[in-house]
Amino acid sequence: MTANRPNSNQARPRGRQFFFNPGPTNIPDRILGAMNRATMDFFDPVFLDIQKRATEGVKRVLKTRQTLLFYGANGHGAWEAALVNAFKPGEKILMLESGHFSGNWSDMARDLGYEVETLSADWRHGVTASEVEKRLKVDTKHEIKGLLVVHN
Repeated sequence: MTANRPNSNQARPRGRQFFFNPGPTNIPDRILGAMNRATMDFFDPVFLDIQKRATEGVKRVLKTRQTLLFYGANGHGAWEAALVNAFKPGEKILMLESGHFSGNWSDMARDLGYEVETLSADWRHGVTASEVEKRLKVDTKHEIKGLLVVHN
């Protein structure tokens, strides 16, 4: 059992739970109510119609007629997809420190075999553009292959 997961002998949180990303972010009751329905099968004609309309809408926003690939995952899945599709193991990436999630993404990148350099900052203010520019200017050998930032 992990230290973060309570067992049956530990106190459980009371009251309404909030979505903490970054938090707390209150989710309105009308949204919670809309989510309270059965999951739709992804081959259901109703779902396929929604998917088609949504895809066409995204194409309009992106101003493209190209085929789109939707990747269903949480944020951690998106991090992994970004890393493995953009970089080769062993390459150096620069992570702008902005809080807990940037640290987690750095850990994931290291676990996947990337060299991670962290540009540290105060979590309440983030790394400034001038600090990024300064760091990249001294990378005359272009060893840094990518810049990672978590932004809300």
